[in-house]
Amino acid sequence: MIDALFLLGIVILVGFVANAAFRITKIPDALFLIILGIVIGPIFGFINPESAFQYATTVTALMLIIVML
Repeated sequence: MIDALFLLGIVILVGFVANAAFRITKIPDALFLIILGIVIGPIFGFINPESAFQYATTVTALMLIIVML
C-alpha cells in the first residue's frame, strides 16, 4: 500500500513538473508521463502487469465517471 501511494505521489509530482516545463520548452507534458510509465513499468518492473490487470475494470469505470462528470 505504501509503495502504491509513493508511486502515485511520484506520478503527480512528475506531472506538475512536466506542466511547468511545458510552459517553458513547449514539450508536451504527456510525453514525460508516458516516459515515466515506461520506466516504472517494463524497464524497472515496479508494477507487475498481471496485478495491474486485476484492477483495470475498476480504474476504467472510475475514469469514465470522472470524464463524464
